[in-house]
Amino acid sequence: MSQTPLIRCRAAIVALVAGLAAGALAIPAAETAAGTARAAHANAWSTRVAHIGPSNAEPVKAVAVECPQGTWPYAGGGAVNYEQAGNGGAALTAIVPNIAARAVLVTATAPAGLTANWSLVAFAVCSDNTEPVLVVRKGIGTARAACDDSTDGLFGVGFHVAGDPAISHIAGVDMNPAVTSVEVTAGGPGGAEAEVTAIAVCRPGVMSSQLLHARNDDAGWPKFVSRQDNDETLRPYATGATVTGPAEATLDAIVPAANDGVSWARGTLFGGTPQPAIAAKEGGDDDGDGSVTLETALIGTFH
Repeated sequence: MSQTPLIRCRAAIVALVAGLAAGALAIPAAETAAGTARAAHANAWSTRVAHIGPSNAEPVKAVAVECPQGTWPYAGGGAVNYEQAGNGGAALTAIVPNIAARAVLVTATAPAGLTANWSLVAFAVCSDNTEPVLVVRKGIGTARAACDDSTDGLFGVGFHVAGDPAISHIAGVDMNPAVTSVEVTAGGPGGAEAEVTAIAVCRPGVMSSQLLHARNDDAGWPKFVSRQDNDETLRPYATGATVTGPAEATLDAIVPAANDGVSWARGTLFGGTPQPAIAAKEGGDDDGDGSVTLETALIGTFH
């Protein structure tokens, strides 16, 4: 029996993710061809570029964004754009930086019931200062990738959660307080058995770093969280997020900051529709239906 188109598409994306993490594949020209939109935001240290993929009802998408010539991806991110009110419930399945290809690949899967058009955006924070090094680690249910040397700083993070997001999906991309490692955790009913990949983008010579958080535990889904960091000496780079709540809770956006200093993330329920709050919370901040926490690594260097 032949595979269904959805299974074949997922298999192709898994192979592409594996190749990019290993540095074995170049980004196809079609990924950066006309018909998509790119935007660049620059400052003295870095440039953020974005690549918007095609808008259609395809259930599985992969989009890559390439850094400008002579620069490398220091941080990456991705976001699902539903394009129509009332839609939702897709999941990011991978954010994979690739140093050799100077690019970041992002993949996502929509629930079976989403028939309206949607698109996917890939982000990369690029710099020409020093070529970074990738550390890639795999695990079951969770995986941790750490920079090899204590003097190295974690400038970017990535992940891949294999399989159907209805069974297992991304639940956490967590950096340690010292900003030297990242732990990726799968959620969902089969999350404990999922194949998980964690990716650390490392660079030596960090002068200072700190990890800051923002949290949204308001009632209802999706949950959006952002923070703005405009310190003149510390630049936001690596961006992670975690989601708590029911088994369906996952992430559909993790976005590093541009030159405005704003990073953001969004949590959703895979396969679900938006669920606005129906009553004010009482007796504290946590309504009990879950939360989304954004992590932003601020790093000082390049002087």
